[in-house]
Amino acid sequence: MKSNAILLILVVMTLTFNSNAQIKVTSSGYVGLGNTSPAYPIDITGTTAIHPSTGSTFFLFSNATNGCAMNPSASHNGMIGYENVIYSLNADYVYATNILYSSDERLKKNIRSLDEALPLIKKFRPVSFDYKFDYSKVEKDNLRTKLQNDDKNRLGFIAQEVQKILPQSVKQKDSDSTLCIQMIDFIPLLVKGMQEQTVRIDSLKSVIDELKASQNGLKSATITGTGNSLNSTATLYQNIPNPFSKETQIGFFIPEVSGTSVLYIYNMNGTQLQQYFVTGKGKQSIRISGSSLEPGMYLYALVIDDKEVDTKRMILTK
Repeated sequence: MKSNAILLILVVMTLTFNSNAQIKVTSSGYVGLGNTSPAYPIDITGTTAIHPSTGSTFFLFSNATNGCAMNPSASHNGMIGYENVIYSLNADYVYATNILYSSDERLKKNIRSLDEALPLIKKFRPVSFDYKFDYSKVEKDNLRTKLQNDDKNRLGFIAQEVQKILPQSVKQKDSDSTLCIQMIDFIPLLVKGMQEQTVRIDSLKSVIDELKASQNGLKSATITGTGNSLNSTATLYQNIPNPFSKETQIGFFIPEVSGTSVLYIYNMNGTQLQQYFVTGKGKQSIRISGSSLEPGMYLYALVIDDKEVDTKRMILTK
């Protein structure tokens, strides 16, 4: 009878201990910390901190909005884990020998070629700046000095300004509502801009070559008669200025024995856009207004008596 009473007391004590225990070891060897039903070899429920021998918390594992965050001490603010986006890494400094970006076509949809990039690029304002972080919480003197020096004379952009130009490349942090820029987005934009610049440079080279050829032709021309007229050869000159934005002048020489003279303007596909009938003889010119055409490269030709005298290029800029 006495032994049964003792056994009953032990059972009650065991049940009471297990119901209040913060550490649980199952028969399978699983250990629960703050968890009386561990499902893993080490199963911890609640915020977990790892402390050094002295000082503040070194690592703090806690619940984020959706998932788990690992927050180092105030000296190295950061977060690693799953939050309101698929994965999130928030840190002041990230050092890596290489960073790979997912770019497989199978991961993408609505793929479209970029439109003109140069108009966008011209709107950005590159700046130099110093970060105004509070370094007083950094305990180590040498680390505090290094961070202060590293955060001076930085190069970049102002997120609020970029947001007005390229809103899809600016994101807001949930933790403090500050704005961040996806700098990787600038790479395709800059590549597109360089491609556009290359086309313009090649076009300008062609114009320069034609100008040189025209100048050589003018130098070899002879003056006849008592006036300033050139010889009897019909000539088409390079427009001035070229490239132009508002207005340009196309000069040409019409021999006295000529009949019908017409100046034609074409786009680069050969489509006729404008025509000007010339009634005078000798040195003549026609002014072309930039407002009558879209920015781009054009061809212009002088035709006398249904015969093409010459064709040249001109460039209209914005």
